[in-house]
Amino acid sequence: MNLTEHPPLVAANRRSPILHRSAFPFPRRTPFRCCARAFLAVATGFTALAAELPVVTVTQDNTRIDRSCEISIPADTVIPDADGNGVLQVTAD
Repeated sequence: MNLTEHPPLVAANRRSPILHRSAFPFPRRTPFRCCARAFLAVATGFTALAAELPVVTVTQDNTRIDRSCEISIPADTVIPDADGNGVLQVTAD
């Protein structure tokens, strides 16, 4: 095939089968870079939100959780569920 026959679908170079212009209107790596930047922005946002949450240390049965928080249970801690309704009681949506 002569590369001058179809100018809108020109190969990136003579050895590459990847087409550009009308078939791929963006540079070759742009979608990846955009996705990577979006992922980093979202991950950074979630990390910032998680850093602001209060920490609730659970040490006894029937601990009530009424807002968003980070749950902490000390290492090697066993909390028996005496009444069978669960150690954590989530009271908010």
